[in-house]
Formats: sequence, C-alpha cells, structure tokens
Amino acid sequence: MSKPTKSKLKLKAWNLLSKIIRSKGKCERCGNTNYLQAAHIVGRNNHTLRFDPMNLLCLCAKCHRWGHDNPDAFTDWWRNKYPARKIYIDHNRNRLTKRNVQDYEEMITMFKKLISGGVI
Repeated sequence: MSKPTKSKLKLKAWNLLSKIIRSKGKCERCGNTNYLQAAHIVGRNNHTLRFDPMNLLCLCAKCHRWGHDNPDAFTDWWRNKYPARKIYIDHNRNRLTKRNVQDYEEMITMFKKLISGGVI
C-alpha cells in the first residue's frame, strides 16, 4: 500500500479542520444555520495561517461571499468583533512556514482527536 501524497494529506487535514470550524453551528456574522463554510480571514495562500483556527470563521455562504465582495467592510467587521485575533494575525501573518508530510499527518491526528474527544 502506497503512502498518501502530501496533497491528499493536506486535503484531509483541511476537511477535518473545516468540519471543526463549521461545528460552531451558525454563521458568526448573521447567525444563519444553513450553508455553513469555513472562511479564512487571511487567504489560504498564507501557509502559516492556512490551518490555524484563529484565522478561520464559520460563515454562511452569503456572508462568505459578502466578505469577498466587500473586503474593507469584512476587515472592519472581524477586527471589531475579534480584536484579539487581529493582534494574533498581525503578529503571525508574515512568519514563513513550509509544511511537510509529517506536519499534515500531525494535524490530521490532532483534528481527529478534537472531533472524537467531543470538542465539536
């Protein structure tokens, strides 16, 4: 049996983290409970924050789209709602991270523990 590729592990880690974020059960902006998505504050291209729960919000599809269509308003909203996250993200957004297969395997194990341990 072949070992999973880095891209497959990355996708598996993302699917588990997305499940954890969406388990909040409602949109953090409007309270809607339908069509929930895990939305990045700082985009997925930032490898340091891509899998960091502090960089993710549970948003309904409508609010997620609103955030992409209105980036300045979105930034104002989340900074006012989560001032501690602003400090955290500002501190970490320019750190460089290069992930390897073991990093994704560790994330998967941790996310599975969170799910099975009743955190969500």
